[in-house]
Amino acid sequence: MMKIYICCAGGLSSSVLAKRGNQELIELNKQDAVSINLMPFRSFIQKQQPCDVVRLWPHQRFAAEDWLKQTTVDYPVYTIPSQIYGLLNAKTIIEDGEDIIEIFKNNHQNPAYFPGEKEVLTNKRKVSYREVNKK
Repeated sequence: MMKIYICCAGGLSSSVLAKRGNQELIELNKQDAVSINLMPFRSFIQKQQPCDVVRLWPHQRFAAEDWLKQTTVDYPVYTIPSQIYGLLNAKTIIEDGEDIIEIFKNNHQNPAYFPGEKEVLTNKRKVSYREVNKK
């Protein structure tokens, strides 16, 4: 089972996404394959929950970079692009989660990012990376 943690500052927007995401998982019959959990980023750092990927809201990017300078983790920590954050599309969060895990397996670089998307705040993508790069 892929375990995704969505971390923000306080939990309001991430709780909406987690609820929507878990609803979509049931509709797609993926509830046994993926779990979407939410937690404020500070709490996640303190508790270090087992997971496959941590997805951060854009405003947590700098806190994550500071934390990653002090620690090493064996999962990708990825900042959600601003446009995706605004849309709260759970399908995109799940697809990007699957794909960023694969990228991280190859390079173990944190914070993790997709090719050409290192600067997340200027990223205007509204769908998953795999959707944009379908050929």
